[in-house]
Amino acid sequence: PNSIMVVENLKQSNTSFGIFRENVLSGYIIYNSKTKRMQQFGIDKNHRKKYLAKQLFNHIAKHFELILPLSISRLMQPVQLN
Repeated sequence: PNSIMVVENLKQSNTSFGIFRENVLSGYIIYNSKTKRMQQFGIDKNHRKKYLAKQLFNHIAKHFELILPLSISRLMQPVQLN
């Protein structure tokens, strides 16, 4: 049905990358090159705050020759509102 066609189309436009530590997936990112959007990313809770997300986003930017609108480190810093 429709859902099978959607999944097949996503296979063609989505690219995924993962970071593995000792053959275990520690983080992943899925990027849609047609829409130029990050579909999903995640970091295992035991591997957070180790800049894995930054590595994944930078890899996507380099692989697809993108310019990230903001640095990842700036995005991760808390903002204080008055």
